[in-house]
Amino acid sequence: MHHIGFDRHGRAVIYSCHRWAMNSVVQDNMEHLVQVFESISAAMEGTKAERCVWVMDFQGLSLIHISE
Repeated sequence: MHHIGFDRHGRAVIYSCHRWAMNSVVQDNMEHLVQVFESISAAMEGTKAERCVWVMDFQGLSLIHISE
């Protein structure tokens, strides 16, 4: 999951792809999610944008990535 820029409306664009996941440890992935959202929140500070765009690429997703 990465902040890749802004769209034409000034919203932050996030791209995530399961094949790029470093591991499938839930706690690690939750911490990464929080870090990315904090980063885009700071990047959007001072703009009128209150939303973001999240592009999710499910290539590489398999049952091993899904927790119980």
